[in-house]
Amino acid sequence: GDELANYLIENKYDQIKNVDYVQMAHHGQRGANSQLYHVIDPKVCLWPITDWIYTNNNGTADLRFDETIEWLKDIDHQDYYAKDGTLVIDMK
Repeated sequence: GDELANYLIENKYDQIKNVDYVQMAHHGQRGANSQLYHVIDPKVCLWPITDWIYTNNNGTADLRFDETIEWLKDIDHQDYYAKDGTLVIDMK
């Protein structure tokens, strides 16, 4: 979570800034923080996420997927979700 995200920002900044592709931490919920994703500034976010996480278990769970989506609103990126099945990404 925050501890590792802050470590990466403080100690690996040059290696993580402006990365094109990022696999979202902990299925996109409670695995990092907003600051980390803003340093990474991804063009593509890969979400290893199931339907029940995506829907917050139909609104009955205490997940933070929606919080992570909010963090990314001001980052120009494209999302790919594992819940959608097999996806092909053209790596031009």
